[in-house]
Amino acid sequence: MKNGTAEKPRLLVVSHVRPFPGDAGQQKRVANMLKALRGHFTVDFLTFARDRDRPLVTERLSQWVDRPVVMSSRTMRNPFARVFYGVLSRLSMLACGVKYSNHLIGSVELNEKRIGEHVRPEDYSLVLYEYIHAWRSAKLFRRRGIPCILDMHDVLVRTYERYLQSLRFAPRFWKRYALRRYGEEERRAWRSFDGIVAINKAEYDELRTTFGDDMALFYAPMGIDMEEWQYGHGPAAPPRVAYYGGLGNPNNSRDAMACYEKVMPEVWKENPGVELWILGSNPPAALKALEEKDPRVKVPGFVEEIKPILGSSSVMLCPFTGRFGFRSRIVEAMALGVPVIAARDAVYGMEFENGNGIFIVDTVERMPGIINELLRDATALNALRTSARTEAERLYGFESSYGKAAREIALFAELFPRGWQNPYGKGDDTVVPDLERRNM
Repeated sequence: MKNGTAEKPRLLVVSHVRPFPGDAGQQKRVANMLKALRGHFTVDFLTFARDRDRPLVTERLSQWVDRPVVMSSRTMRNPFARVFYGVLSRLSMLACGVKYSNHLIGSVELNEKRIGEHVRPEDYSLVLYEYIHAWRSAKLFRRRGIPCILDMHDVLVRTYERYLQSLRFAPRFWKRYALRRYGEEERRAWRSFDGIVAINKAEYDELRTTFGDDMALFYAPMGIDMEEWQYGHGPAAPPRVAYYGGLGNPNNSRDAMACYEKVMPEVWKENPGVELWILGSNPPAALKALEEKDPRVKVPGFVEEIKPILGSSSVMLCPFTGRFGFRSRIVEAMALGVPVIAARDAVYGMEFENGNGIFIVDTVERMPGIINELLRDATALNALRTSARTEAERLYGFESSYGKAAREIALFAELFPRGWQNPYGKGDDTVVPDLERRNM
């Protein structure tokens, strides 16, 4: 007790992703997790930055956590370090199959020795890792009986598979080798934690199949603060069809181009005045060139306030392929009352019901017909706007996503016995702790 008030348990968050500036989905997830967890914990946040950026990063993190711990970056120390560690990590990728970012973050920046020099493990009741990159350092805490939880963000081997497919000149045998090794590495990382936070229901179910009752599992989808995403924008005239995603990602820019090439020609046959708005930061030159080619295409790039533009769209398209992960842009659009037409892969594990503010299709070729049908019936379109908002609130309101996960994580920390003898203390990566001994 302190001044008559019970102190909150102390939580350490280990993350190379910061909660700002907030224009990327992973940054928003970290920000929302911190917001929810601070209601239950005193939060320290461990990360790294260039020496010249450390004061600013520390100042900005102070708005999100109780104590920022910003280490000096080894890989960004100077040009020589960037080249040296970049080459070393790419050699590791060639030899071991893991992504070079995993080596840079886990072996160089956030390794066990460096973390141990900046924090005292015994100060914490719980440690939360954002992403698997630094998983090997979890033994610093677990051998002392401090439980560690992984917020996995995604089954990363799925996204790595898409990346490998994009490497046109890499030999097939190496791609198969790299994919197999990365999958093995990811599963080994999972087993180095006491609990895992899944980002969508399908991934949660996969983890449950993998671990049964031998792992504490939490479900925290990419919810949003509905107060920040207010319903009420009306459709613009002429009507707008939107694509929304970070366009610096080659997969997203490819999906945006598919909207222009495969969807809009059929829409324009019946509705020639409809505009295509490709929304997202860092659009490549090929997308920007569409504005000159066709005045009905708008590619504004980064904008300070996306909500009025997105909210005035008649419909948003998401032709994503890849299944695993989470498309938070869909939730944001639906919260604003914008109906969505999405590929089945795009909403895999997201629990949406077809027709409730969202249309789920098997092929991109089905999208134009749905768009034209909606544009013919303003009454039906308005009803869909209402149901889109209702579905977003039901499934992905802040309290039903991050708030619920934070409450469950706090209970886990309370029930986890600090004196429990950790079977991983001897470096055994194959044993999974028995959670029944913790009354879980």
